[in-house]
Amino acid sequence: GVFVYRSLDHGKTWTRPVVPPLAPPGGLRTVVYQPNGVDCSIFHDKEFITVDRTSGLYRGRVYVTWTRFDFTGGPYVESPIMLAYSDDNGDTWSTPIEVSGFSAPLCPNQVAGPPGECDEDQFSYPVVMPNGKVAIHFFHEQCDTCFADGCRDQILVSIFDPTTNTVSGPYRVAKIFDGLNDSPISPLNGRQTVCNDAFRVNAAGNIDVARNGNLYVVWGDNRRHAGEFPFPTFVDPTPPHACPPGKATDVDVFFSKSTDGGVTWSAPVRVNRDRFANNKDQWFPWVAAGPGSRVDVVFYDRRKDPGNNLAHTFLARSWNRGATWSDVQVSTFASNFDFAFFGTGRFIGDYNGLAVRSDGTSFPVWTGVKPGKLDSDVFMTIVP
Repeated sequence: GVFVYRSLDHGKTWTRPVVPPLAPPGGLRTVVYQPNGVDCSIFHDKEFITVDRTSGLYRGRVYVTWTRFDFTGGPYVESPIMLAYSDDNGDTWSTPIEVSGFSAPLCPNQVAGPPGECDEDQFSYPVVMPNGKVAIHFFHEQCDTCFADGCRDQILVSIFDPTTNTVSGPYRVAKIFDGLNDSPISPLNGRQTVCNDAFRVNAAGNIDVARNGNLYVVWGDNRRHAGEFPFPTFVDPTPPHACPPGKATDVDVFFSKSTDGGVTWSAPVRVNRDRFANNKDQWFPWVAAGPGSRVDVVFYDRRKDPGNNLAHTFLARSWNRGATWSDVQVSTFASNFDFAFFGTGRFIGDYNGLAVRSDGTSFPVWTGVKPGKLDSDVFMTIVP
């Protein structure tokens, strides 16, 4: 299921959820509950939370979105984005509703369902806009040329209106160059990766909202070498996990914004300021709106390693709402992710994190591997 832990003393102590039937009918601090979790017919995944901080009617309401993977009967059925909300600080929750929507033009290629249902999704993230409406970012996994391009994703945004309990959209942010033919495959886990490593990589970032209502979305993809890795093209199974001769990845971080509440989106702008076309990878971006026209993005970056293996963490900043960017290294050491995840190199997480305080101070969070250690840890720094 999806459960909420709550602190009333700034994070020092935490409540625990209580599942049905111990706290009927829907449990306590239980967003959704699958009583037969052992059979995995319904799998709730990638949950994110936000709070309405506006001065409107629903101030204080807590929203959660997640992916509901349905394997009822054995084969894959669907994976829509779900939303539920709480008006009592997370104790009880509304009946979940599907918010990924329907669009015949945007979602014509479905693996399991009828065309037009945008319900094969992951990586949702909600934010509350100044008007109280909720913008929900998610990756739809069957773009309009899916089977020809190796199933590239697209970023969609739906809008939930709490006054009417209705959903509009989805609206397209961008097409993503992350298909099975756009990246090499790791022999350690069978997932997409980057050259000279073997952990799994996805293109997803997140969405955030500025005080003026602008919406910002970031992601990372390998568009410079799109289509150059006919599936399955593997990296070497032993470190440093080189790609086949003549193959290289150059994943970059991209940014798009909406000034009309999520309906239309700007053309992608590259965030990382290393030299374009240098075959160095940047991935796992996370965006946060700052005061005024400030926007920050944190991401992994391998520009400083001639071998495109050791990774630092960088923070990019824009003072003009994403039109131009500068960036700076914030990690104090380079990570060799071959030693991440108990020394296996199979996994480094799926996200980074970032918050920007009202005075402009940034708090990036990431995963790193200290030199000489055979495991990964979580790190944070404070950037004035």
